[in-house]
Amino acid sequence: MSIEEVKAFLHEGIENIDDVDFLQALQETISMKYVPPTEIVLNEGQHHALNRAEKQVERGEFLTSEELNSKVEKWLGK
Repeated sequence: MSIEEVKAFLHEGIENIDDVDFLQALQETISMKYVPPTEIVLNEGQHHALNRAEKQVERGEFLTSEELNSKVEKWLGK
């Protein structure tokens, strides 16, 4: 059975099973492998900060990883 066939079988089975205990047990099993994505909601200040950062990157106002590592080493006295 292909993965698509297994998924289709499971979808159909879940839709037609009314045993809440069984479905909850199945949910627990699935939750061991799958965590649904959470929606990230940004406030107005966060949107503004992201927009400002994107404009800085477009203007070339950023440090590369190497440049940042060098600065950190200097700050740490290495």
